Amino acid sequence: MILKLWLLSTIHQSIKLRSTENRDDNLK
Repeated sequence: MILKLWLLSTIHQSIKLRSTENRDDNLK
């Protein structure tokens, strides 16, 4: 159960990082 939550949060964070990177690329 805890492992599942950890996995979900990790995936969520990686997606967040990717989306912010993409936004920065668009601003350039």
